[in-house]
Formats: sequence, C-alpha cells, structure tokens
Amino acid sequence: MAGALPFWLLAVLVAGVGATRGPGDLAKAVMVPEAAERCGVPLERATGLSGVVERLAATIAPPRAVDSSRGSGLWRG
Repeated sequence: MAGALPFWLLAVLVAGVGATRGPGDLAKAVMVPEAAERCGVPLERATGLSGVVERLAATIAPPRAVDSSRGSGLWRG
C-alpha cells in the first residue's frame, strides 16, 4: 500500500505513547485529592467526576478526530 505507515514506525509511536501515558495518569491522580480539598468536595465525588470525564473524553475524542479529519466535524476550518 503506497503511503502507508511502516510497521516499525507504528510500533515506535505506540511505545512512545505508552511510555508517556503512565506519568500523565499519575499526575492526574495526584492532583485530584488536592483539588477536592481546595474545592471542599468529598474525595469520592472528585474521583468519580475525574473518572467520568476521562471515560467520556476517551469515548468522544476518537470519532470527533475522524470527523474533523474528513472535514465534516464540528471544528471545520
């Protein structure tokens, strides 16, 4: 297939994303208790809200990215 991404490059990209995801997830988990304390919200509620936002973003983002790459998404330029 002409213009296709070589497998080795795909593997390197996937490994890079995987390596950087761990520290990002840890940073988010560390910030939730402090944010909950500052806002006066119970930790359970803040943790639940954080999980909902993360799952919702993971559900909505990929289809939106495909739509916008086709020029039919919400973010047309």
